[in-house]
Order: sequence, then structure tokens, then C-alpha cells
Amino acid sequence: MDSLSSIQIYGSLYSYADDTALLISDNTWDSVTKKAEKSLKKVVTWFSNNNLTLNINKTVFITFSNISRTSPNFFTLKTHAQNCNQNLQCNCPIIQRTNQTKYLGVTFDQHLRWN
Repeated sequence: MDSLSSIQIYGSLYSYADDTALLISDNTWDSVTKKAEKSLKKVVTWFSNNNLTLNINKTVFITFSNISRTSPNFFTLKTHAQNCNQNLQCNCPIIQRTNQTKYLGVTFDQHLRWN
């Protein structure tokens, strides 16, 4: 069985026990979306090949930017199934966007403030 960390994605993958985080960056939000969805598809495929599933009800995403107030107002991210043709009508689940999330006991907000 290949390690989850050996998957070639467009960013960084961090995993501890049953928590996994993907970090994707680029110059435009459109590019980030495409890279994130392609990377998620690879992770979902790996999960499936290893008899695991992504719990869409516990999966969220958050946007960060190093330029103040540049996070997009409207931004969706989908978890595409292995057999999804993204160029046609896609009914794959949308991941919930959040303004703050907790990962391994640390709470992150979209502005990366610690207060």
C-alpha cells in the first residue's frame, strides 16, 4: 500500500491519524480552485483504493491570502468522483467553506489572527 504522502498533488499534504489537510497556493483563485479539485480527486481516489472514504460532512475549506481582503466572496470547491467528467454537468458534492477551522487542536481563521 502506497503512503498517502506519496500522492503527487498541486501543493502540500499533511496528515496525522485521521486528519488530513491540503494546502494549495497560486496567483489566482481560479487556478487555486482547479489545483485543489484535481488534488482532492487524487486523495479521494487514494482513499477509495485503500478502503477509506472522505467524510464530506466533516470536510471544510478555508481561504487565506497574504494581501488584505483579497479572499473571494464567492468560491466553491467540489470533491469530484473518480468517474466524473468535469467538462460536462457535474453533480459532485460541494465542500463547505468556513471562516475558521480547527486542525490538530489549533484554530485558524481566514485572516490568520491569533486572538
